[in-house]
Amino acid sequence: MTYQNLSFTVSGAVATICLQRPDAGNTFNLELAKEFESVVRDCMYAESVRVVVITGSGKLFSGGGDLKYMQDNSSSIDKAIKELADTLHSAYSMLARMEKPVVVGVNGTAAGIGLSLALLGDVIISVDKAKFATSYVGIGFSPDGGLTYTLPRLIGDKRARELILTNRVLGAQEALDWGMITTVVTSDEFEPALTSLADKLARGPSKALGDAKRLLRNTYNETLESQMHLEGLALASNSASPDGREGVDAFANGRKPEFNK
Repeated sequence: MTYQNLSFTVSGAVATICLQRPDAGNTFNLELAKEFESVVRDCMYAESVRVVVITGSGKLFSGGGDLKYMQDNSSSIDKAIKELADTLHSAYSMLARMEKPVVVGVNGTAAGIGLSLALLGDVIISVDKAKFATSYVGIGFSPDGGLTYTLPRLIGDKRARELILTNRVLGAQEALDWGMITTVVTSDEFEPALTSLADKLARGPSKALGDAKRLLRNTYNETLESQMHLEGLALASNSASPDGREGVDAFANGRKPEFNK
């Protein structure tokens, strides 16, 4: 399938989604949102895909919502914004619940719903020049994209309130220090770091990685005892899986395991 606003490639077990509206700062209009939702759905259900990488083209990761889209739909902006948000929320929900590792490569500024997207990564690699901004109240909007859900869980309630209510902009190093992102690299290190991590995860035991993600996602809804019960069930299942048996045999024989056979 041909896409007009993003590129979608699969190399081995790694799917890469790259936002391709650099002249518009990779901002989301309805067309990009629909294409993005479509490829995320493809990634979720494709058994051959074991890792999803999301990044942007040009100088920005994503500047958020497309202001031109808003201006073009000014007479019914509430309906236009709701349709845009609902489309992206569908994609974001799939990313958050996907049992495949999601790696986000922040190649430049992430703002608004672009920031919401970036924070959905299991691992978030950022260039050192990137900026992170909520941006919503600056144009009289309230947050979307799950930002009021993910941000407090990453950096705590008070810091999340500060970022959202004051429109404060963070640099990459400060975002790292606050626990918003995982790694900061130079522009020259960015692509190799993304590729290396994605390949490493693709070689990992897909069932165990998926179960680990599910356990981490559910932990806020469980007691210690109920969480340990779920961990025990998953551990037992993985120990008897082909990857579990391969891992034990490889360790016992001093060799590297070969998962996902």
